[in-house]
Amino acid sequence: MEILVALWSRNTRNLHYMNQPLAGASADARMQALSEAIQKVGEKLAAGGFPPGQPIQGIFVAPEYLFTQQRTSSAERRAVEEGMKEGFLQHLLTLSRTYPTLLIVPGTIAWRKPLQRPAGEQRKKDPMTGERTGDEKTESRVAKAQRSFSSSFLPPSFGNFNPGNKNTFNGVEDTVPGKDEKLSKLADWADQDCYIQRNTAYMLLNGRIRFKYNKRGDFHEAIGAHGDTVFIPGQRSGMVTIENIRFALEICLDHWYGMANHDVSLEPTNTPHIHIVASDFVDNRVSRMAMESGGWFLHASSSQAHTGVWTKDSSGTHALPATEMDTVGGEPLCYWRITLDDALCPSAVPLNLPLLDFPEFEEGIDIEALLSEIDSTEPGRKRSWQSLQQFAGTLQAQLQDSQIGRSPKRARILQQFQQLQQFLNTGLGSQGRAQEGAPLQSQKQQFQKWMQSLLKNQED
Repeated sequence: MEILVALWSRNTRNLHYMNQPLAGASADARMQALSEAIQKVGEKLAAGGFPPGQPIQGIFVAPEYLFTQQRTSSAERRAVEEGMKEGFLQHLLTLSRTYPTLLIVPGTIAWRKPLQRPAGEQRKKDPMTGERTGDEKTESRVAKAQRSFSSSFLPPSFGNFNPGNKNTFNGVEDTVPGKDEKLSKLADWADQDCYIQRNTAYMLLNGRIRFKYNKRGDFHEAIGAHGDTVFIPGQRSGMVTIENIRFALEICLDHWYGMANHDVSLEPTNTPHIHIVASDFVDNRVSRMAMESGGWFLHASSSQAHTGVWTKDSSGTHALPATEMDTVGGEPLCYWRITLDDALCPSAVPLNLPLLDFPEFEEGIDIEALLSEIDSTEPGRKRSWQSLQQFAGTLQAQLQDSQIGRSPKRARILQQFQQLQQFLNTGLGSQGRAQEGAPLQSQKQQFQKWMQSLLKNQED
């Protein structure tokens, strides 16, 4: 399998500031430049002779902080508000639909949202409509934020990732708060108009969010906003399987701490084929490259000197020169052609499974990603099973709606969902986990068979 890799060395450090010489600091200018870069990659894909049935023909990665607040000083707040983040995301999904075989990692979005949940968001979203008509949320954002510090993907040996680190930005010294200080702030701010902040990377394919990863390490993420904003670490692994290719995703400081290696240690049978890093600036550390032999490491940095592609084989890990280069906004967009052994990534019929919206995680998780996590003992993962049951129930209710009609096709679909619901009910323990002793792989395969059969019936 051959894949076109495009890495963009956009100088996101300068993009933060209105008074820097680099053009394109505004949100519209950033999106326009990104669209131009992706268009160039799309043109190369169209002329590349890739098999039409190959679901991922190209991978595009941009650096960290491509989307942030437009600032006049590096000491000012970096994060955009949640509404602007959602606007960015809709534009990005439109781009993804235009280039359906290009896996897009559009850098990261630094954003924040109110610690107090707005009145209009007290209910969960309906996974079919996206409307907030589901069950009422019972866990406060404060409690969820506090829980994020106890995730199994934040090992105690790493502390809070960078606590006490000091740097000076435009003459203003900033110190990264530690875990205890952050938890104290969350408790003190429980009834105040304050914010929690994330730094988020998306993996988009064919107009869908296939994965969402929140940065775990804190490199002055809440700069300029410590008085009312706390940066919350991501609480999930950066590993995901998309179209039968195993990926690991890291953001900047996470690579320095070797978080992909930690994730692999928790799932040693899922060593990634491709390890992706999006960074403002971080050194390429061979000891932190988590891909398996025959796999690839892709790094898009704001520093061109650190952007590149590495491969691992029996003789070691090697950097490869780019085969072509374009420029977008005066900055390099470099290309590589990589190959994955079909024995490592055997071809599979794309499931095109529906995206599930799990408000517990404040992110979309597709079924494929969910299946890789069902054996976790983390409380949030237990609820993900319950959400999946609710999803199946919602689809059943909609199929039973008299407005859909009583066609044989509808009846077959309904029957499949009833079987799916029965499987979920019998395959779960009282705590929402897979029953002890039940073979996990067998459950996954059985689940996928139901879904494949369902989707085939939908296409009849």
